[in-house]
Amino acid sequence: SDLLINTQNFTEKHIRWAGNIRSSGEQLLSLINEILDLAKIEAGKMEVSITEFRFDDVSEGLLTMARPLAEKKNIDLQSVIPADIKNLRQDRVKLRQILANLLSNAVKFTPEGGKVVLKVEQEGKNHIMTVSDTGVGIAPEEQELVFEKFRQAGNTLTREHDGTGLGLSIVRELTKLLGGEVSLQSELGKGSTFTVVIPIELSTEPRLEVDLYYGSVDFSKARRVEPQLEDDGSQGGKDPETKAS
Repeated sequence: SDLLINTQNFTEKHIRWAGNIRSSGEQLLSLINEILDLAKIEAGKMEVSITEFRFDDVSEGLLTMARPLAEKKNIDLQSVIPADIKNLRQDRVKLRQILANLLSNAVKFTPEGGKVVLKVEQEGKNHIMTVSDTGVGIAPEEQELVFEKFRQAGNTLTREHDGTGLGLSIVRELTKLLGGEVSLQSELGKGSTFTVVIPIELSTEPRLEVDLYYGSVDFSKARRVEPQLEDDGSQGGKDPETKAS
């Protein structure tokens, strides 16, 4: 489609058609990638890669990604990150994927002139990350449904935007993979807050693996692992620093 758009003697209508081809291709690629991600997770084949990193290493790139659309819609995009927040030993790529989904949704579904805030704090042995917006909100009866595959909230603003309906289900499954949990608080007309809680250090306990192709499960060395969020009562991140981005 890029070659077509740059072709000489193309009319405005031809350029629009080429743009539609490109947009449709990107949506299809996104859908395929998300389906593959879910298939790997459900088959127990999604591996984690644990490294030590600062939360800023993830958040700065996410804010840079979200800023163009936020500026276009005159949305106040902020981050609240304590200067002394503890480094994580987690899967950086998957954490970024979780927060990228939440942050892009927040900016996309917040009307012009609204506000989106990415915040992190430490509580015991966990990091608590929230993405809050002043968007249209989600009705109580739809709040659990948004985490299901191919489901989206039914308000008008949501229907105005293209989406696969897989983003939040991937967020939930990836959060579980990182030993955590995700929750939602929302009110129609006032906005939404998604909260992700993950352990600062991810356990490397062996997990049950399933081979979907051969339809077999090896139970010989498998045991069920339910990651537990720990709280030793200590509080971190006493000096939060608000950054307007």
